[in-house]
Amino acid sequence: MAHVVEDLGLDDIAAIRVGTNGTGELGYPGPEDGGSEQEFWAFGDAPQLGEGLAEGARRSPMPGWRPGSGSWNGNAVSAVQVTAWWDWYARSVVDAVVWQVTELRSLGFEGRVHVPVAGRGVLPADQVKAVQGRLDGRANPDGAQERGLDYAAQFAVLSTLPNVDVDFTGLDDVSDVRARAEEPRQDRCLPGDEEKVLLEEVHLWSSHRYTSSLARRAGLGLVGENPGPPDSPFTGGSALSDSLSDQLRRAPAYAAECGMTMFLFGFEDDLFNDRNGVTLEDYGDAMSKLRALN
Repeated sequence: MAHVVEDLGLDDIAAIRVGTNGTGELGYPGPEDGGSEQEFWAFGDAPQLGEGLAEGARRSPMPGWRPGSGSWNGNAVSAVQVTAWWDWYARSVVDAVVWQVTELRSLGFEGRVHVPVAGRGVLPADQVKAVQGRLDGRANPDGAQERGLDYAAQFAVLSTLPNVDVDFTGLDDVSDVRARAEEPRQDRCLPGDEEKVLLEEVHLWSSHRYTSSLARRAGLGLVGENPGPPDSPFTGGSALSDSLSDQLRRAPAYAAECGMTMFLFGFEDDLFNDRNGVTLEDYGDAMSKLRALN
């Protein structure tokens, strides 16, 4: 990090992105970018035995316990113990982001730091069910448990740092397509969402509506980007997803509604080829409309 600062300087940098997984987002990495289910990053010597832990990191509160097991050290595992294990697991990954931000500040960077996040993480109602099942895989539709994504708790940690923005990486993802089809539609950020997000049933909300509401509730800044071509790897695309041209049409409006201060296009290469029907001029038009909305 010191070498990068020395080579590039800090004067002309709009923001620096920090993350922990293979795609640069918050969360534990998978065996490949994107990950897979039922693979927790908690079983090496460092988290289990405390050998080689980074300074300030904590070992597992239940060494030897594996998610889904009903016993530990010969005794039944309680919901309180499972919750403590989950809190440790989720806190450890956001602490890695805190460390990165702290290092950047120590090197003299005072600008914005973007923390990319995808999806909704573990929803509150799903967390209750997951704890009841001792993290055995139930109530885990997006594999967010293995990735350690507890956004409500993690955003509260990030909010203690200055000039940090949550970067939502899925504006107009497939969850928006589904949420638009609800009656009434559930895809758009609405006034008062930050008060409702932890009190109401939110499983029908789009990912960006839910996650943006949590970020605003925590007092964090917000930026966002569209997920990219549905047929590209690790974008979460499916047969239901909007095309890239539709993303460029819809995503900037979502950004404006949610109070995001920056919209980023995924991915730059697609503005300079003919694969997806989107041009640099289309991007310019979308940005002009976004400025008009703001």
